[in-house]
Amino acid sequence: MQKSLSHFIEQIHRYPDHILEDQLKALLENKTIKALKDHGYLKRGSDLKELLCQSCDDDHFVPIRVEGEKLYYLCPQQDTARNYVSLDAVSTWHFNTGAFLQQLSLKLKIEDSIEKMKIHGLWQIGSFSKDDTRHNCYYYQGRDFDQVLAFIKQLPSTMRRYVIFTNKQELSKLESEHELLSIEVKELITLKNNKITFNKGLFDEFLINGFRSIIFNPKNGDLIANGQIIANIKPSTAEYNFIEILWQNFNEPVSHQRIQGYVYKKTGKEYEDDPQKLSHKQKKKVKDKSNNPTLIDEIFKSTSDLDGNNSYVMKNL
Repeated sequence: MQKSLSHFIEQIHRYPDHILEDQLKALLENKTIKALKDHGYLKRGSDLKELLCQSCDDDHFVPIRVEGEKLYYLCPQQDTARNYVSLDAVSTWHFNTGAFLQQLSLKLKIEDSIEKMKIHGLWQIGSFSKDDTRHNCYYYQGRDFDQVLAFIKQLPSTMRRYVIFTNKQELSKLESEHELLSIEVKELITLKNNKITFNKGLFDEFLINGFRSIIFNPKNGDLIANGQIIANIKPSTAEYNFIEILWQNFNEPVSHQRIQGYVYKKTGKEYEDDPQKLSHKQKKKVKDKSNNPTLIDEIFKSTSDLDGNNSYVMKNL
């Protein structure tokens, strides 16, 4: 039965050397195979010179012979007639991991420095900065994830996070100070209009939910700390807009002037309070509506921006 593109990506580690054309056709629809080839993710390999004998019970290989345009083999122990085989049975393709990761890094806005690592199946992709923290990205298509964890443990942990794209869900946990997020590639890849794309929006959601202990849901106004709802702020209110602009600039200072301007823009109301007083009032409203007001003080911190302006910042616990 033909499978989806995501299933193929999930199983690619089963074909470390090559995959046959007839295997591709059994796994995928023609349009998917074409897309993989057009993107350069499948690279043509050499034709097989021998096949595992199907004529007898002995595990041995027999050479492929050519008669005009026909291919065949003969088992010296069993056959008296030629066994003809199709070109698809000997045509090989290789999964071009480098080309695949180059496109992944481009679409997900990762600064690429693609390199095959010494650990079998492990590739370095590159890095990006988010929440004032460097995120180092890797791709793993092997079978021993614990090897990868041991490798990560040897790397610096301060002000760094690690993202590992994998072919399957890995349940192992990294028992160290490192912040690590494992993402199944199949969750991000789709085939649309015969083109293979990567979902940047979903990737950003994985990063937020995987690394942040504080989550704000703009759809319903839920403020969540460590998986627990600590406040629900009614959308369209000034205090909701206060949280919204800080959430949009998570871990970065937002001046009181910017907060005031954003609240005015969203509510369309004039406020008599100066920027500082208005900002403090919104935080107090959030605190009053929270079932854990102490945490509100830890999440919304008074600070200064790079220009020295009084500001608020929304941070992890």
